[in-house]
Amino acid sequence: MIAMLDRSQDGFMQWSEFLELQQCLVAWYQVFCQHDVDRSGFIDATELIRVIRNLFGYQIQPQTLETMLKRYSRVVPPNGRCIIAFDDFVAVSVRLRAYTDAFRKRDCIMHGGAEAGNCTFGYDDFLRCVLCL
Repeated sequence: MIAMLDRSQDGFMQWSEFLELQQCLVAWYQVFCQHDVDRSGFIDATELIRVIRNLFGYQIQPQTLETMLKRYSRVVPPNGRCIIAFDDFVAVSVRLRAYTDAFRKRDCIMHGGAEAGNCTFGYDDFLRCVLCL
Protein backbone atom coordinates (compact mmCIF):
# COMPACT_ATOMS: atom_id res chain seq x y z
CA MET A 1 0.00 0.00 0.00
CA ILE A 2 2.86 2.34 0.75
CA ALA A 3 4.38 1.78 -2.69
CA MET A 4 1.04 2.50 -4.36
CA LEU A 5 0.74 5.91 -2.68
CA ASP A 6 4.40 6.89 -2.42
CA ARG A 7 4.01 9.84 -4.78
CA SER A 8 7.47 11.16 -3.92
CA GLN A 9 8.92 7.68 -4.54
CA ASP A 10 11.22 8.00 -1.55
CA GLY A 11 10.14 4.75 0.13
CA PHE A 12 8.45 6.60 2.98
CA MET A 13 4.86 7.58 3.58
CA GLN A 14 4.34 11.29 4.02
CA TRP A 15 1.36 12.58 6.00
CA SER A 16 -0.61 13.51 2.88
CA GLU A 17 0.07 10.06 1.42
CA PHE A 18 -1.12 8.45 4.66
CA LEU A 19 -4.34 10.46 4.53
CA GLU A 20 -4.91 9.30 0.96
CA LEU A 21 -4.31 5.70 2.05
CA GLN A 22 -6.81 6.11 4.85
CA GLN A 23 -9.40 7.42 2.38
CA CYS A 24 -8.75 4.46 0.08
CA LEU A 25 -9.18 1.97 2.92
CA VAL A 26 -12.45 3.55 4.03
CA ALA A 27 -13.75 3.53 0.45
CA TRP A 28 -12.68 -0.08 -0.11
CA TYR A 29 -14.32 -1.11 3.17
CA GLN A 30 -17.58 0.56 2.17
CA VAL A 31 -17.52 -1.19 -1.22
CA PHE A 32 -16.68 -4.50 0.43
CA CYS A 33 -19.55 -4.16 2.93
CA GLN A 34 -22.00 -3.23 0.17
CA HIS A 35 -21.17 -6.48 -1.61
CA ASP A 36 -21.04 -8.63 1.53
CA VAL A 37 -24.81 -8.93 1.53
CA ASP A 38 -24.99 -11.77 4.05
CA ARG A 39 -22.52 -9.98 6.40
CA SER A 40 -20.31 -13.07 6.51
CA GLY A 41 -17.09 -11.04 6.27
CA PHE A 42 -16.48 -12.36 2.76
CA ILE A 43 -17.50 -11.65 -0.81
CA ASP A 44 -17.60 -14.33 -3.46
CA ALA A 45 -16.05 -14.55 -6.91
CA THR A 46 -19.16 -13.26 -8.68
CA GLU A 47 -19.26 -10.20 -6.45
CA LEU A 48 -15.53 -9.60 -6.92
CA ILE A 49 -15.82 -9.57 -10.70
CA ARG A 50 -18.80 -7.19 -10.41
CA VAL A 51 -16.75 -4.81 -8.25
CA ILE A 52 -13.77 -4.98 -10.61
CA ARG A 53 -15.88 -4.28 -13.69
CA ASN A 54 -18.51 -1.87 -12.41
CA LEU A 55 -16.70 0.09 -9.73
CA PHE A 56 -13.08 0.05 -10.84
CA GLY A 57 -13.94 -0.06 -14.56
CA TYR A 58 -11.43 -2.80 -15.35
CA GLN A 59 -12.29 -5.31 -18.05
CA ILE A 60 -10.58 -8.59 -17.31
CA GLN A 61 -10.71 -11.95 -19.00
CA PRO A 62 -12.03 -15.07 -17.20
CA GLN A 63 -8.50 -16.50 -17.09
CA THR A 64 -7.29 -13.37 -15.31
CA LEU A 65 -10.10 -13.64 -12.77
CA GLU A 66 -9.17 -17.28 -12.20
CA THR A 67 -5.56 -16.28 -11.55
CA MET A 68 -6.67 -13.58 -9.13
CA LEU A 69 -8.94 -16.01 -7.27
CA LYS A 70 -6.13 -18.54 -6.94
CA ARG A 71 -3.99 -15.87 -5.29
CA TYR A 72 -6.50 -13.89 -3.24
CA SER A 73 -9.39 -16.17 -2.31
CA ARG A 74 -10.05 -18.97 0.11
CA VAL A 75 -11.78 -22.10 -1.15
CA VAL A 76 -14.66 -23.37 0.96
CA PRO A 77 -15.41 -27.10 0.89
CA PRO A 78 -17.42 -29.08 -0.08
CA ASN A 79 -18.46 -27.18 -3.22
CA GLY A 80 -15.14 -25.35 -3.71
CA ARG A 81 -16.73 -21.90 -3.57
CA CYS A 82 -14.17 -19.07 -3.63
CA ILE A 83 -14.56 -16.36 -1.01
CA ILE A 84 -12.52 -13.20 -0.48
CA ALA A 85 -11.90 -11.62 2.93
CA PHE A 86 -11.49 -7.86 3.33
CA ASP A 87 -7.70 -8.01 3.69
CA ASP A 88 -7.45 -9.99 0.46
CA PHE A 89 -9.84 -7.55 -1.20
CA VAL A 90 -7.54 -4.70 -0.19
CA ALA A 91 -4.50 -6.57 -1.50
CA VAL A 92 -6.07 -7.21 -4.91
CA SER A 93 -7.38 -3.63 -5.06
CA VAL A 94 -3.94 -2.20 -4.29
CA ARG A 95 -2.29 -4.28 -6.98
CA LEU A 96 -4.97 -3.60 -9.57
CA ARG A 97 -4.73 0.12 -8.96
CA ALA A 98 -0.94 0.24 -9.00
CA TYR A 99 -0.52 -2.01 -12.03
CA THR A 100 -3.24 -0.13 -13.91
CA ASP A 101 -1.61 3.21 -13.11
CA ALA A 102 1.76 1.92 -14.34
CA PHE A 103 0.18 0.50 -17.49
CA ARG A 104 -1.84 3.64 -18.28
CA LYS A 105 1.21 5.84 -17.84
CA ARG A 106 3.15 3.83 -20.42
CA ASP A 107 0.11 3.45 -22.69
CA CYS A 108 -0.40 7.24 -22.82
CA ILE A 109 3.30 7.89 -23.45
CA MET A 110 3.33 5.43 -26.35
CA HIS A 111 0.14 6.81 -27.89
CA GLY A 112 0.61 10.55 -27.54
CA GLY A 113 -1.59 11.07 -24.49
CA ALA A 114 -4.39 8.73 -25.56
CA GLU A 115 -5.09 5.31 -24.08
CA ALA A 116 -4.97 2.58 -26.70
CA GLY A 117 -4.99 -0.34 -24.30
CA ASN A 118 -1.50 -1.57 -25.06
CA CYS A 119 2.05 -0.64 -24.31
CA THR A 120 5.54 -2.06 -24.30
CA PHE A 121 7.57 -2.71 -21.17
CA GLY A 122 11.28 -3.27 -21.14
CA TYR A 123 12.23 -6.07 -18.77
CA ASP A 124 13.86 -3.77 -16.20
CA ASP A 125 10.87 -1.41 -16.32
CA PHE A 126 8.53 -4.36 -15.82
CA LEU A 127 10.52 -5.60 -12.82
CA ARG A 128 10.47 -2.16 -11.23
CA CYS A 129 6.70 -2.09 -11.57
CA VAL A 130 6.04 -5.51 -10.08
CA LEU A 131 8.78 -5.64 -7.45
CA CYS A 132 7.74 -2.36 -5.88
CA LEU A 133 4.27 -3.70 -5.11
